[in-house]
Amino acid sequence: MHLHLSTWKEIESYLLRSKGILIPTGSTEQHGPNGLIGTDAICPTAIASHAALGADLLVGPTLALGTAQFNLKFPGTISLHDAADSLGLNYWKKMRLIILPQAIRTVLPAIGNQFVYMVKMSSLVSVIGLTELTRRADELVVSQYRPLEIYTFLVLEYFVLILCISSVMRWFENRLRSVEF
Repeated sequence: MHLHLSTWKEIESYLLRSKGILIPTGSTEQHGPNGLIGTDAICPTAIASHAALGADLLVGPTLALGTAQFNLKFPGTISLHDAADSLGLNYWKKMRLIILPQAIRTVLPAIGNQFVYMVKMSSLVSVIGLTELTRRADELVVSQYRPLEIYTFLVLEYFVLILCISSVMRWFENRLRSVEF
């Protein structure tokens, strides 16, 4: 049963037997030429409608959230910035409490992967002549004539380094996933 499609009598009879209302929430985003504006709000509406059939819930109108200025002109769209303004938060508190936690949670896996990739690719720096682990290992092989031991140790160094970095990034991701914003 949808709130915006029901009569007052239907709503009144529903409220006598139940008090629950399901409000689907989606975003108003633009996905380029092959995605329509509002696609992210259509999916929660469809899910809420299907869930309401089995649980006898009243489905309210979809609450569309948008952050871009051009999306705020659509009816029923609110902004997180506007919501933060209504709470009386200044710019720095909005950034610290609302925007940055979401941004960090979203960007941290990609930054972690990029950092691990950079460490792995740093072995190629020796090609251009900068001294780093691989270059130093090459110099040791030339002076000590023990390539198997030196390169094995080099591989283990990189393995431990990547393992430590990956573990720290995984810990950060799990910590951010468990924290409710």
